[in-house]
Amino acid sequence: MNKIKQAQENALLSFEKGIQPGRPVGLYLLLTGVNATGKTSGIGDLGSLTVKRGGRTIVNRSLKTLALMGDLRFGSNYFTSTEAGAFIASVYVPFDIEGLPQSLNIEGGDELVVGYDPKPAGIANFDSLNMLVATAEGFQTLPERYEPYILGLDQSIGGAVSDPIQVNDSNVSAIFIEDGSDVVANVGYKNDKGQVYSTLPWNLLKAGTLIENRLETSDVSIVELQLFSNGEPLSYLNKKNIVEVETTGAGLVKITKNFIIPNERFKEWI
Repeated sequence: MNKIKQAQENALLSFEKGIQPGRPVGLYLLLTGVNATGKTSGIGDLGSLTVKRGGRTIVNRSLKTLALMGDLRFGSNYFTSTEAGAFIASVYVPFDIEGLPQSLNIEGGDELVVGYDPKPAGIANFDSLNMLVATAEGFQTLPERYEPYILGLDQSIGGAVSDPIQVNDSNVSAIFIEDGSDVVANVGYKNDKGQVYSTLPWNLLKAGTLIENRLETSDVSIVELQLFSNGEPLSYLNKKNIVEVETTGAGLVKITKNFIIPNERFKEWI
């Protein structure tokens, strides 16, 4: 498998690429193409990205979700789409968590594999589509302190309910929630001892997300529960945390968990 610092692939087809040894702090993705006749494609017409290390999946989310997360943390991704004309979209996928440097360090015998699967329903919207994948490199002399994960807990809600969703991971730095069906009323986050981190109305979570991420916009399509403070996890969170979503009707609620597993050499560090 060819290793990349930078590579370009046909994004209308599935592909996998191995990342060269180094210390990638994130991935830059740039998608460029031409919309089909009568089509003005959106970020939701793109597919899903996976990142695997030694057979373990550490990232598995749609490009739409990753783009929305990036819009919160780093400012707006670049996007333009013209009917039957040019399509350009950028997405940044971070490995280092803010306030918590020194994540991945890919050494000679190690391998990180980036994979992409196009969205079947979105392929017809494009005459052509290419993806440029490039790694953002950190200082290679620094040891790896933790392995980052960005994985999903999507939940189909049957109606007006209060639905507890088990997280089952320690060291969760953030939870991201998308409500594409506009049915979420309140969101709570607590541990198995019943200690509550937050139970807040959906619109207040939106407002908090705007303030905490210093966004210069009036609305967001994804909210964030920040569970690290200055690079440290909140002391009462553990492996049996629960996200409780209260809804007013049926729909799909997309939940993304961002968590870390410390390297054996740094077990006492976090």
